[in-house]
Amino acid sequence: MGIENHFLNKQELTILVLNVYDDLKTRDRNAYSIGMEIGKIKGHEFRRLVQGARTLISSYISDLLVEILYPLVLEENVMYPELRTRCLDDFIAGLVKSTL
Repeated sequence: MGIENHFLNKQELTILVLNVYDDLKTRDRNAYSIGMEIGKIKGHEFRRLVQGARTLISSYISDLLVEILYPLVLEENVMYPELRTRCLDDFIAGLVKSTL
């Protein structure tokens, strides 16, 4: 099972995240808000898919979120793994909240 389906593939999800990030006001640019906006765009079924494919998407979506939200934190930084986890958790929390 992969994220590639009738909703989005990896590249389309990356583009969607970046576009939502760009559209948010500076003060709202966080993983939770990105998840909320994507949930509004993609809906309940997409939320179910993301929750089911958490392991599959976590490797690239969390890296992308850290890269855009914390550009000065490099992969070698001791905080990087914690930031990846926090960003993914916040993203999914926002996605879930907007699709309840």
